[in-house]
Amino acid sequence: MKTKMLLIMATVLINASIKAQVKPGDETSIKQIIQTMQDGWNNKDGNLFASRFTDDCDYVVVNGMFLKTRKVVAEGHQGIFNSIYKETNLELNLRDARYLADDIIIAHVDGRRFGNIFGKYEDAHAIMTFVLQKLNGNWSIAAFQNTEIQQQGQAPPGKK
Repeated sequence: MKTKMLLIMATVLINASIKAQVKPGDETSIKQIIQTMQDGWNNKDGNLFASRFTDDCDYVVVNGMFLKTRKVVAEGHQGIFNSIYKETNLELNLRDARYLADDIIIAHVDGRRFGNIFGKYEDAHAIMTFVLQKLNGNWSIAAFQNTEIQQQGQAPPGKK
């Protein structure tokens, strides 16, 4: 019991120190970027969704597909907004963020996509990794990885 309590306390302290490493203004900027992505998804606007990515961004989709450039991310998302994900919504919340350099931040975001897909309700959860780069005084997403969360020991979707 004592070991478990120490582990919980250490986890809380580590999470608090990670959050404390990002300046409040930069944390606000990250949350604005996340909000823009969420708004783009929920308004089914591929250009808005992709607007906070760098022109030459790297984007790894939840299924492992690799996209390159903001234009491709915008077009690809508009395609899914017009089809498979037209009846879904997205919720994003910043989990943690820290500097890798003065102009590079790595952030993790909890995501939830929910709604009807082909007439069936789904509620999927993912963790997203953002690599943000400060360019001309503004933060942008240079690289992004989206990974669906599954229970330990559970087969990935489609692999049962």
